[in-house]
Amino acid sequence: MEINPFKPFFTMKSYFNITLLFCFCFSLSAQEKNKSKYTEEQLEVFGGTLQGRVKSVERIYYIGEESEGVDKKRLPNDNESNSTNEHCKYSFDREGNITEIQIFDTLSSVKYKQIFTYNDLWLPSHIESFQYQDKKEVAHSLETYTYKGKEVALRETVISTNFDKKKKNVFKDITKFNHKDQKESISAYAGNKLQTKITFTYDDKGNLTQEEYKSLINKEENTTTYAYLSNGKVWQKTSYEIYSEEKDKKRNETITYYTYDANGDLVEDQYIGMDDFKVGTSYCYENKKLKENYTYVQGTLKSVTFWREENGKTTKQEEFSPEGKLQGGVYYTYDDKGNCTMELYKSFNERTRTIETTGKTIYKYDIYNNCTYEAKFFRDSLEYLIERNFTYYE
Repeated sequence: MEINPFKPFFTMKSYFNITLLFCFCFSLSAQEKNKSKYTEEQLEVFGGTLQGRVKSVERIYYIGEESEGVDKKRLPNDNESNSTNEHCKYSFDREGNITEIQIFDTLSSVKYKQIFTYNDLWLPSHIESFQYQDKKEVAHSLETYTYKGKEVALRETVISTNFDKKKKNVFKDITKFNHKDQKESISAYAGNKLQTKITFTYDDKGNLTQEEYKSLINKEENTTTYAYLSNGKVWQKTSYEIYSEEKDKKRNETITYYTYDANGDLVEDQYIGMDDFKVGTSYCYENKKLKENYTYVQGTLKSVTFWREENGKTTKQEEFSPEGKLQGGVYYTYDDKGNCTMELYKSFNERTRTIETTGKTIYKYDIYNNCTYEAKFFRDSLEYLIERNFTYYE
């Protein structure tokens, strides 16, 4: 486990049950230069890899519902709102680094805001967070980072609320390194009290062989070990969790085995869970691209999935039964710029014994090929609609 400067390690409830959700998985980078620096959650918000010199992107998520036989859209209410459907806005500098994030309530007022400051290596040095209620600030957080190279060596978070202005809650993550500058441990403190600790063990080649997490709060333990081939590929991963009052590690143990071909591509993985439950998957490639996989449960073939391409684009993904009967699939349509404009979903109807269309997702793009519109339908009813508004640097 690594410290992510953009993933908080705490939540705190106030007297009025306000939770400080200074929380997103943030990662900052130039937009087209290094798209992998953004998290999967961020890419979902953006609608994919950002194209052009984006100044800001605002996502508005609507839930579809039928009223008197007519499809309508509405914003999620407070009970439905979560990180996947919140109305939010990201702002960027000219290098594509995230400078501000705003989360809005159902009345389009800001309820959370984060402001980012960077050091000379474009690593975040400070993240300042604000929480609002009825347009008034009710909580504030300041995270400060120090580094050893590009690794976070210390993260300190100071939280204050309007309910007790004299009291400040201080949290720290302290990372220790071994003589090879590898992470040896990460200790998390609330005030001066140790809360959790993660320790790392390595072999003489520098491969991580064990990662052990311990919580001093609820006595939870989580250990993962890794075994390697001579080429550095992991061939076995073993994990187990122990909760308070538990003593039997084996009961919660899971093991995954990995097999590779001569090119280093994964051709098989086998997962063995509790009660000796086994799930295996075999993979077949063509020109380094995955074309088929076969899934087995307790040694019995359960499904086969095929991918087909035209002009380097996936045109369909189909799943078959062990007997070779089509069970369903996803079918893709593209515009002349290579953007996916529609995903069509089909599945096997047990009652009619036929393959039928069960839904679709429609996409629209701006002149920079950023996705501005995304609408998913279940059969003919709107399930959700996403609108994205982009601004650009000239």
